[in-house]
Amino acid sequence: MVLRLSIILLAICLIYQIRTSEGVYWKDCSARHEPVTFKSLSVEPDPIKLPGKVTFKGFVYLSRPLSSVTAEVKLYKKALFWWRIPCPDCDFNICELLKRDSSCSFNSGAFYYPETTYYLRQPNISSFWLNGYYSATIILKQYGRQIGCTHVYFNINA
Repeated sequence: MVLRLSIILLAICLIYQIRTSEGVYWKDCSARHEPVTFKSLSVEPDPIKLPGKVTFKGFVYLSRPLSSVTAEVKLYKKALFWWRIPCPDCDFNICELLKRDSSCSFNSGAFYYPETTYYLRQPNISSFWLNGYYSATIILKQYGRQIGCTHVYFNINA
């Protein structure tokens, strides 16, 4: 009886894994009081191939002017469950990322992140471990306080 129940639970987990591993999509996780709202986000290709090029573009709405914006990225991999991946280099200064001076500011209103292509190298791990479905939570901060958030889901094929 216990073995049969275990097999049924494993089958349910596998079906859930297959059903929830569908390409690139994103969702805004900003709270209503936060000044940044993600309106669109595009990541190509799907799946992301490593090594290779990946292209991003996006659109956010800023309800007030901002400066000193940083991004904290939390990365997860799905293997039946979501597992947090250690990422020591996953904090970014948005101004440096956009190739602006470090004291840049953003006016309120629409902000478009232009289509930008980056080259991603393959990390020194086996393709077997690298391939799969991932989630990244991107938390935007100003002076250490959260001002916006988005979840991005994507596949990697190495």
